[in-house]
Amino acid sequence: MKQTIRARFISLSIFTILPMLVLMVFVIVISVDQYNLMNVKKTVLNDSYLLQIYLNQYLSENAQAKLEERDIYFLNYDLSKMVGLRTQLYFIQGHIYVDSGKEATKRDAAFFLQTHEAQLALADKKNFVIKRLNDHRFFIMNFPFYQTKKLVGVMRVEYPLNEEDQFRISLGMILSLISFLAFIILILLLGIFTQRIVSPLATLKTGVQKFASGKLQEPIEIHSGDEVEELAGDFNKMANNIDNLLQSLQDEKTKQQEFFNNMTHEIRTPLTTIIGYADIIEKLDTKEERSDCLQYIQTEGKRLLRLINDLFRLSKLNTYTLTLSQVQCSLERILQETAEIVRYKANKYGIVINTSIKTNVKLKADKDKLKEVLLNLVDNAILHSKSPQIDIMLSIREKEALIEVKDYGQGIGAEQMEKIRQKFSGCPINSIYDQAGHGYGLLVSKSIIEAHGGSLEIDSTEGTGTTVRVRLPIMKGEA
Repeated sequence: MKQTIRARFISLSIFTILPMLVLMVFVIVISVDQYNLMNVKKTVLNDSYLLQIYLNQYLSENAQAKLEERDIYFLNYDLSKMVGLRTQLYFIQGHIYVDSGKEATKRDAAFFLQTHEAQLALADKKNFVIKRLNDHRFFIMNFPFYQTKKLVGVMRVEYPLNEEDQFRISLGMILSLISFLAFIILILLLGIFTQRIVSPLATLKTGVQKFASGKLQEPIEIHSGDEVEELAGDFNKMANNIDNLLQSLQDEKTKQQEFFNNMTHEIRTPLTTIIGYADIIEKLDTKEERSDCLQYIQTEGKRLLRLINDLFRLSKLNTYTLTLSQVQCSLERILQETAEIVRYKANKYGIVINTSIKTNVKLKADKDKLKEVLLNLVDNAILHSKSPQIDIMLSIREKEALIEVKDYGQGIGAEQMEKIRQKFSGCPINSIYDQAGHGYGLLVSKSIIEAHGGSLEIDSTEGTGTTVRVRLPIMKGEA
């Protein structure tokens, strides 16, 4: 069974603290008991000195008298009353044994003399011992006494340790109760303490689980002020870095997709022109017309080759952004070439292409990409406007070159114009592309014009036609 960190910590604390508390109670009780026994020893030792003095004085006074059992009995009785303890006295002369606690018998005298403590006292060695008699402890001291410097007997003093035993039991119970209450309080405090430790870890675990499920944007909020908070902060940094990396990869993927869509669109335009002229070249009557067709096919073929070379170059460089090859070029010539390229296709649809060039503007630009924009705008007008004619116009307006592609056809409805505005406002390409023709080509054209520092505008009313305006800035000395 899996054990949580909190349960493991509490269990470890219990198995560590509980034996320590038990050991502490045991040590305190034993130490106090030893202290009490030392005091008892001092008391009994002082009493023994007093008894020895009295005995010596009594025996000195009665050195010539023959002491009877009756004399020894009353002597022992007086000594017992003097110290308030049970005393036992053995007088060697006459083998007299008396006990202040009970009437002594010969069997008691024999048992007394057989004890190790009595034997030591008879050997002139004062001694003491603690014995348990009838479930009670006694502090027993045995010492010899003399008459005219001759050892004449042994005396035993018994000090009952009832009060000390009761104190020891009471102390043990009190300390046990205190230890138990302290243990309960400690467990409660450990529960609160471990909760404060485990709670941030649980929060961290939840955050890691969310991270594992892909929710990288949700930070882990921990304010514990310790290493767990630092770990959560480092984890948030890691998640943020991974999220940024994934976003960078997604952006790179989007750039690649847009790049290939751009290139596909750019390649399709000259390829469509080539195919169109290839289809009609056999239908032309004059050699001059066929020569013009071949020239346009060759021109668009070279442009297609340049686009493919750019594609390979940018692919090797892992660069998926719009790049311009700007050179000095003539807008008049670009417009004329555009008009000639689409003229045969327009004739096929019965559409007349008109050009109105009021000025010749030379500027630094990418000729192929500007031509692509104009071909796309005119091609859209041919395919979708149903207009009898299309006008291509060039003029200068307030330091800007203005190119207008105008048709007089069915125009663009309000709903369709809204889609186009969404395209221009930066909506995802795959969500705004439509099959009606006003889709990706317009977005590519807008990107190319904006890369030149210009702008592309569409003005259309349903039923009256459409005008697309391209504005390009003219630098000083370019007009």
